[in-house]
Amino acid sequence: MMRNLLIFVSFFCVLILANSCNKKDENKLLYDKAFVEPIKHSRNELFAYIVSNQIPGFSIAVSVDGETVWSEGLGYANLELKAPITRKTKYRIGTASKAITSLTYHLLNEQEAFGNDTLVSNYFDEFKNKAYEVSLKNLVQETSGIRKPTANESAYFYANTSIQKGLNVFLKDSLLYKKPEEYLFESDFNYNLLGAIFEKKFDKRFYEVIKEVVLDTLQMDNTFVDKALIITDGRATCYSRNLVSQRVNSIFRDHTPAAPSRGLLSTADDMLKLGNALLHSEYITDTIRPEYFKSIVLPSGYDASWANGWNTFIDREGNYLYSCKGDVIGGGAHLVVYPKEKIVISCLTNISHQHRDMPTFKLLDFFVKFQRGEKLVEEKPKPKRQRKKETKKVEETEDKE
Repeated sequence: MMRNLLIFVSFFCVLILANSCNKKDENKLLYDKAFVEPIKHSRNELFAYIVSNQIPGFSIAVSVDGETVWSEGLGYANLELKAPITRKTKYRIGTASKAITSLTYHLLNEQEAFGNDTLVSNYFDEFKNKAYEVSLKNLVQETSGIRKPTANESAYFYANTSIQKGLNVFLKDSLLYKKPEEYLFESDFNYNLLGAIFEKKFDKRFYEVIKEVVLDTLQMDNTFVDKALIITDGRATCYSRNLVSQRVNSIFRDHTPAAPSRGLLSTADDMLKLGNALLHSEYITDTIRPEYFKSIVLPSGYDASWANGWNTFIDREGNYLYSCKGDVIGGGAHLVVYPKEKIVISCLTNISHQHRDMPTFKLLDFFVKFQRGEKLVEEKPKPKRQRKKETKKVEETEDKE
């Protein structure tokens, strides 16, 4: 009996040890030795950014040609407990949530669940009496003329408010334009309304729809709705800054009613999967891909350089570059896709208002130059005084000879 008990205890200890080892392997630094040079320069750049901006925690993930070459967590998920960031740490990705919602819409559109001309009034009677008909295409392109949330409306102080209830503050309001597509006017309400239509169409919660259509297929297993009152494993503590730029705990926010526009949690690795899918996945067909990144051109002829939550750029060589930034209280995200070199970079942090200052484009430059065999950092010319000293030394050695 005693022998059997010892065997059972030993076996149980081995299982615990194996499980802890697996978790450690999942969370440690991942890198490809072939890319040590751009990783080294990128880490130096990141450390300077983190220290100079007092960033609590930061995650970075980079892929080249669909393969992850670097993934790492830096800093703290919780400053008070000194809990380190890992590759499984989940951050608020803010308005980068729109990229997932818009991709869900395009995939459902291809499956003929919707059409670009499908009207919002088919799902919400309040839109039957507007100045003009608003289509789902207007929502995803943010050309509907729906107003922006006020400061109080976007605060989300109230817990357990559903997406449907969150729409009540604007459904009866007038539209801003005389006709649709007159201007591009970004508003969280566009995507929140689109998410509510998903729920009505399929009789499922918004998260269930995006999970079924996008997250499960792309294996984005660490992307969830940011529900404030629910314990979420691995969620980073959210920080902001006070009037003198000191780091403080962010005030309470429940982003459930804004899940489609700014209310998702994710990891750097999951966001990297999204970027790679947009480049390589057969699930996203050649019909969707060009339409998804196609910049919106307004009737006036103005090119908005924006599409489906993404900014579109053209570099000096005429290559397209796509950038998706996420702004939210207590977090920030930046996802960059560079199709020419098949490079994707994902950066996440757990402090407010840092998405604009992330050195993502600088890191991209290191990897692009490395792929092209160029020098990553130009050598700085030596000061004139130092040159004179060196020439004197050379002359002295020649005289001695």
